[in-house]
Amino acid sequence: MQSLRSCFQELSGGRPTVPITRFREFFGKIMPKVSKESLELFIRPYLVNGDEVDHKQLLESLMCGLDEERDRQLQAAQDEVRSLKGALSRHPLEFTVGQYNILAGYMGNNMEPWFLYGIDMPPEKRKQVFKLHGERKADGKPANPGWPNYVKGILTPEEIQKVEEEHQKNFAWETRKDRLLDVIGEMDADLLSLVECDHYEDHFKPALERLGYGSTWRKRPRPSSADGCCLAWRRQLFDLVAEESVEFVAGCWLRESGSC
Repeated sequence: MQSLRSCFQELSGGRPTVPITRFREFFGKIMPKVSKESLELFIRPYLVNGDEVDHKQLLESLMCGLDEERDRQLQAAQDEVRSLKGALSRHPLEFTVGQYNILAGYMGNNMEPWFLYGIDMPPEKRKQVFKLHGERKADGKPANPGWPNYVKGILTPEEIQKVEEEHQKNFAWETRKDRLLDVIGEMDADLLSLVECDHYEDHFKPALERLGYGSTWRKRPRPSSADGCCLAWRRQLFDLVAEESVEFVAGCWLRESGSC
């Protein structure tokens, strides 16, 4: 509104009226699609002395029309909101739920025998890898500890290199942590369950907040595990009233020794 007043003030140069020729030129620039006939009809009520335009009266008329249009649009929006509220009150609300196995950062290792992506791994070949991986010495320690000891003689050096390259490309945490957020965003779920989730405080919690979610996280009860479960909710739809976690632990005769 103020910019329009400034334009009219600049156009008039402080005079109460503006020559009609100058006014036509001004409106031709700011409203080039308006026909000459329409412009003449628009200006006619504000002519004085035949060839001068009372710009103040014209401006007040414009401002009044803009105020009326603004009020009309506001009333239409309020009516639409009331209509939507009424429609929602007559129908049950629906929401979407998404679950995603994050594969915890410390678990994302393509060199594990159950992964080994990037090469051809028929069942028999994988069975041989599992056999070497599970072999134990007389004292119970692994006979082929660490990568690539449990694949030597089964995978070629070229295959070992391809497995390692696949790890860096798709498994390493730094290369996939932002891709996980892309997938979560594409899910567009109202409630989220993220399992095998670690890096909660330093990655997922702030990222979920930026995506419009509130969240909570509980660690897996096994002492040796660093991951857990994250539950997130769209803040526009849900509020966290209270929370309580219940741990489900499979029975294990070694539990008391801390080995389970």
